[in-house]
Amino acid sequence: MANHGCQFSWCENDMDAHEVHRREHFSGLVYVPATADSLKCFKGYDRRLISEFVTVLGIGLRYDEVLDPAPKVVVHAHGGVDQADADYELRIDEATLLYNELGNAIRTACDGTTLSPRRIANVYSGEDR
Repeated sequence: MANHGCQFSWCENDMDAHEVHRREHFSGLVYVPATADSLKCFKGYDRRLISEFVTVLGIGLRYDEVLDPAPKVVVHAHGGVDQADADYELRIDEATLLYNELGNAIRTACDGTTLSPRRIANVYSGEDR
């Protein structure tokens, strides 16, 4: 059981004063950079932003037991030169399709190069330092 006694381990909602609060579930967003700028706007391997104009994408979960048939994946786009601020909600099947297409695009982009998605992930996770 998480915070307000709910069944979802990912839920970060700690409000439980009213029944309506106990039916709302959400996770915090995890942000990643969205720049094709070869990461020159970041300082070191820890991905700390050194520019406020970098677009970041946040990924999280949201679910209202009354309004939603199932949990949703939330994508939040923020920043960039135009200071974008937009939320996109995907059903689980849509998120799965996006996940598959991102994987296909990453593998295709790495074909014929020395890039390795696994090595890149290890660098950012700290496993390759």
